[in-house]
Amino acid sequence: MDKKRGDMSASEKRNATFRKYREKQKALGYPNQQKYRETHKGEFYEPKLRLPASSRATLDTLLKQTGMTTTQFFSDAVYEKYGIDLTKK
Repeated sequence: MDKKRGDMSASEKRNATFRKYREKQKALGYPNQQKYRETHKGEFYEPKLRLPASSRATLDTLLKQTGMTTTQFFSDAVYEKYGIDLTKK
């Protein structure tokens, strides 16, 4: 149930403020992520991979079995299927 800010206790106000801050940071990227992106700007292409949440366990199992990272796993699959090496600079 939503309360008006005036009806909240001090701890509820603090928690609401922190929650809002965390949501903003998550949307914009955390400071270390921002610093990394600035440092490596133009060096890497980072596409977003959108898979159904129900596939997560399967993917995690495959990554654990192969000992690969997500990047290695998918770039290897592209190489096997199309013969294109995405890891070359």
